Amino acid sequence: MKIALIQTDITPDIRSNLKKAEYYCSRAADQGANVLVLPELFSTGFPPDKAAELAHEWGPKTRDLLYKISSVKKVFIIAGCGDPLPDGRLLNSALVYNDQGDVEKEYYKINLFKPGGEHLYVKAGEMPVVFHIHDIPASVFICYDLRFPEIYRQIAKNVKIIFQIANWPDNRIAHWKLLLQARAVENQCWVAGVNRVGKDSLGLSYPGDSMIVDPFGEIQCKMDTCEGFEIVEIDLSVTDRIRKKLPFLIDYVSD
Repeated sequence: MKIALIQTDITPDIRSNLKKAEYYCSRAADQGANVLVLPELFSTGFPPDKAAELAHEWGPKTRDLLYKISSVKKVFIIAGCGDPLPDGRLLNSALVYNDQGDVEKEYYKINLFKPGGEHLYVKAGEMPVVFHIHDIPASVFICYDLRFPEIYRQIAKNVKIIFQIANWPDNRIAHWKLLLQARAVENQCWVAGVNRVGKDSLGLSYPGDSMIVDPFGEIQCKMDTCEGFEIVEIDLSVTDRIRKKLPFLIDYVSD
């Protein structure tokens, strides 16, 4: 699997955000990536009240772009989207498009960031999801979910890689690295985390630091603070080898 981590600056110019995402996705696909990963709410970003206001117009347009890229370039795409609800709120979605342009799976963020008021404008999801990239089982979570390991445990035995998309600010970036490694170690699978860069309308800075962590917790790729992409080829069989050598998941007992 060749994964492109694509970290973008999410500006108030949403058309520009979409064009930029299309540009990076096209370049990454042309360079051989077959899975492209974009940040949480990559077209509109936060704060949540603004994201909810924009979702009605830009949610469908974001989906149209993801369909176009995946179907034309024949790649899988995992990306954040704000999907509008009739009551004015939104679903903070992670959309998985397959290489035919079909929506393979939709995940809705379960844990909403109450200190930022996200729960006032976003309807929480209820369940993790599992999907397949060809024959590879995978899952995806969004930003604040990363602090709640119990939802990862629900799908751990059934996946070989977890994708984590985010708008994770600079003042807590040490937690980002630590928790991505923790999720990889405790679930014995690959973790690919993609974060945004730049500043939002509230003045919060986002440092990127998108990375891929192997099932033993070692960082195999870490990006810097610049907008752009990095392509990493990973061996999914490592998950099986580590789980066979150190079968810790067998001893996990759920409630």
